[in-house]
Amino acid sequence: MGIALGVPTLQAIFSDEYEDLAGGRLEAIGRLFQRAVKVYVYPTIDPASGALVTAETMPIPESMRYLYRHLLDNRHLEALENYEPSILRISTRDVLARLQRGDGGWEAAVPERVATIIKERRLFSDRAP
Repeated sequence: MGIALGVPTLQAIFSDEYEDLAGGRLEAIGRLFQRAVKVYVYPTIDPASGALVTAETMPIPESMRYLYRHLLDNRHLEALENYEPSILRISTRDVLARLQRGDGGWEAAVPERVATIIKERRLFSDRAP
């Protein structure tokens, strides 16, 4: 099974503590990869530096460095190379927060086709389509 994640989400997986699990972060990562899962990682732009951040270049906590390298080397994590540069600056968390607040500014932050689908299907809305 393949899962596509952006760099910010993957960073959260490797950085966050998982207090609900006895094995913490290590157990959470183990559960993610237990059934031949492959994670395809979409790059992002670092808002502070403007640099491209990929699966290979993203910062990883020192305590997770060897596990992360193992997942990369054994192709459980794979950087996506064919990506659309124009959408790398979109913050999905920001867009979702705008949608939830009913702020119409979210439409300018996503590709036109995505905005159309969200509106047509009334996604992220409490009103039934």
